[in-house]
Amino acid sequence: MDIVDSARGLEEHSEMGRKRTTSTKAGWKDRKAKQQALRDKDKDERQRNGSTPELAIVEDQWVWRRRNCPDATVLLQKLIGRNGKYFDELTLMSADEVRVVYFDVSDLHEEEIRRLTSLLKNRKHVGRR
Repeated sequence: MDIVDSARGLEEHSEMGRKRTTSTKAGWKDRKAKQQALRDKDKDERQRNGSTPELAIVEDQWVWRRRNCPDATVLLQKLIGRNGKYFDELTLMSADEVRVVYFDVSDLHEEEIRRLTSLLKNRKHVGRR
């Protein structure tokens, strides 16, 4: 191996290092962007109080009810659709308040939503003829 070969090997090694550094910087930026997206999602979900379909709770409704309204009774439950998303609208009654809470149920299987929607449409209302 002569001096020229050594110099070429050094240049190739240096070039590989530059490529690796560039890809590492890109990877770092991707990780930072993903972390920020997760923080934004967590913040969004913390702000969801269920007062409107836009602020619908993204959590198992039974768990949420046990934690937030353990003594409440469900007076009415409706499946509603808006802008391609599905929500459960629960009217809850406790000793001191009546409250309407929305839950995002869009992640349910589409088949299950169609089945529930069909049941609701075919359901006979008490007092109607």
